[in-house]
Amino acid sequence: LSAHVPLTMAALPRRRGPPACRLHFNSAARRSLLLSCFASVVLCWHRLGHPFGCSADTCVVISVSGPEGRATPPAGLAAPASAAENGFREAERRTGASARAAAAERGAGEAAAWDGASAALSKACGVDTADADAWLAKAFGWSMWITAGQPEYLRSRTEVPDADRLEHDLRWLAEGPLGLNQEELRHVAMSCPRRALFAPAKHYAKALESAPPQFSGQEAFRKLLIADPKILELEVNCDGGCNARCASCWRVSRHR
Repeated sequence: LSAHVPLTMAALPRRRGPPACRLHFNSAARRSLLLSCFASVVLCWHRLGHPFGCSADTCVVISVSGPEGRATPPAGLAAPASAAENGFREAERRTGASARAAAAERGAGEAAAWDGASAALSKACGVDTADADAWLAKAFGWSMWITAGQPEYLRSRTEVPDADRLEHDLRWLAEGPLGLNQEELRHVAMSCPRRALFAPAKHYAKALESAPPQFSGQEAFRKLLIADPKILELEVNCDGGCNARCASCWRVSRHR
């Protein structure tokens, strides 16, 4: 705090004990303190699941160097991961392993289906099986169930992925209107598995149809998708008339 916020301290007389201290903040100090707090919140939320609609590789990182604070976007899709991000990834991989084991407990058919889907995703995206399992766990409801302690009421939301259907969806992402190469496919699947790995054509059509005019063209939409894959979750555009679907609305996103 003292590195960024200039403080002055004044002792206040008291009857007993050590003198109390009061902090005096000038306007520059207040701005710097607010920027520091905001940067901490952004980074914490970013590492806990990217609720701002950005991925680990495209989220803007706030760098505070005084009252001016500046935002520095990382270059390229593959930014170096911090220790915290590596820890988060390992937690996701453990959840993926638990999901694979839980699916296998349902029967030999389910185990074989998971193996096939994981192998298809691993090959298409050029990642190892542990990462593929982690993405499948997110896409098909296993992560929520496992993180919540495997309650019975969430069991019905879990689904064992179908390898043939997943291969079809991955082929559509690579050969369809988006034409994603392997690096782009890996980035999109990692950042938004719930939409990219489960009926992506349907989600793409809804997102494109409801997109603002500046992103309604296929090429403009594709560029935005590479920068922020979570736009596949946006399916409505209330344009000021609320539909009570704010989580999937372009109007309240940062791309309106």
